[in-house]
Amino acid sequence: MVIWMDFLKKVVLPVGLVGLLLLFFRPLYMAGGELNYFYLWLLVGIPFGMRRMCLWIVPLNHDMTATAGIVALNFILGVLLVVW
Repeated sequence: MVIWMDFLKKVVLPVGLVGLLLLFFRPLYMAGGELNYFYLWLLVGIPFGMRRMCLWIVPLNHDMTATAGIVALNFILGVLLVVW
């Protein structure tokens, strides 16, 4: 029973959520009748990758450009960790 619940939580539920996101965001990533891979990645992929991105550096008491740079660095480090 535990194996089935684990399978349901880790496989079936995420695949179903991806399907719902694909159906919900279809008008946005299929603009003009062709597939825009960037929007597909942005709208469907990022919600699943956020938990693995490990946003370590918290920008406190910085100006806007330093904060944007730190957030970009967090995304880059997170992607490298997910890919590795």
